Amino acid sequence: MDEEGIVWIENHVPVVNKKDIRENLLAVIEFAQQTKRPVINIINSITMIEKEARDYGASEEVKKAVSAMALVANGRLSVLVANLFIRLSVPPYPTKIFTTNEDALIWLKQITG
Repeated sequence: MDEEGIVWIENHVPVVNKKDIRENLLAVIEFAQQTKRPVINIINSITMIEKEARDYGASEEVKKAVSAMALVANGRLSVLVANLFIRLSVPPYPTKIFTTNEDALIWLKQITG
């Protein structure tokens, strides 16, 4: 978590499963000290997210810890995976895809105040 209260996650696995999402959620909860926080999730190495993981990532359980999520993806496949997550699972918190950390940070600051 940075000094502005934004939790940064960087995924290094090509295929994301529910266990990976759960581990990320537990880290967000730990760093955020039980407070909803905005998240920047760097997903450059992701090539697939399992359906169960997509559904869990858009669950009410995740919504309790995440106020907004910026997905940072700079490869075509990672951008496609991020789009599938947003369009198929429809997260219950503001979610947007970016190609740079800087743009993601600007957006999160704008929507979370």
